Amino acid sequence: MKWYRTGEYLTDGRMLVWEYPRETPDGEQIDILEFMIIEQGLIAQHRIYWGWKGCQHISGALASSVARVRP
Repeated sequence: MKWYRTGEYLTDGRMLVWEYPRETPDGEQIDILEFMIIEQGLIAQHRIYWGWKGCQHISGALASSVARVRP
């Protein structure tokens, strides 16, 4: 899978944020936002936030995995 992002990002020198938007020049993709804490030039923390389309994509798998775990 090829991910599209605009190249725009937000940073304050320690926090770095960028988006993979749902709408791309070639159609749609799963929308996510990446959030990183940078320390000494390395990623110290990394989180991904799922957008609406991304949540729809993983909701079925999450529901079935919860059903398997619960008695």
